Amino acid sequence: MGFSFFADVCNARRAYEITIPPVPTTEPTQVYAGDTVKWTKSLVNYPASDGWTLNYSIRGTIEYDLAATTDADGQTYDITIPAADSAKWKAGDNIWQSYVTKGSETYTIDHGALKILPALAKQVATFAFQSTYKQALANAEAQLLKLTNVDWDSMSAEGRSIAKRRIDEQRELILWLKAEVVREECEDNRSRGRGNRRRILARFSPQTINFDFDISATS
Repeated sequence: MGFSFFADVCNARRAYEITIPPVPTTEPTQVYAGDTVKWTKSLVNYPASDGWTLNYSIRGTIEYDLAATTDADGQTYDITIPAADSAKWKAGDNIWQSYVTKGSETYTIDHGALKILPALAKQVATFAFQSTYKQALANAEAQLLKLTNVDWDSMSAEGRSIAKRRIDEQRELILWLKAEVVREECEDNRSRGRGNRRRILARFSPQTINFDFDISATS
């Protein structure tokens, strides 16, 4: 009986340790809309015990500001974004900036990128997620179609040269965006432990510049 009791206690403790991960000490690089987000921050030069307050601002697809609270030790900062707040966030790429304030003093601490991912539970069955680069690529291709459908022949020679330049620039933009989409897919595959093998073909005219290469990863 005694051995069984202690075994149950050990198993319960082990399960608790597995299911409750430690709170991160760095800012997140990506979050899911609708999740509770937590992390802690220790600033040696600006401890909370000296009257400093740590703040964050996030801009991009969202506009969000929050102030950290002081940890029980009186030195560390605790940052919590409630699920109710992040549930309102729009998916996409953002930047964040942290800064401390005390009275009339303000000092920037750090900055970084934050990708917000959609909460699938809030999406309909036909939902199709596109990254910022994929959305930009679709818009660029639509714009190129509009340019090619314009009756440039009815314009002057100067108008036709402007049209050709705009079309060439749009094609270059599309090529660059396609490369960024491939890069995103490769990074996503690597993060999931999948290999990558994508081929990019490009041709520039009237110059005879061609390249054909593979992006591969064995990890």
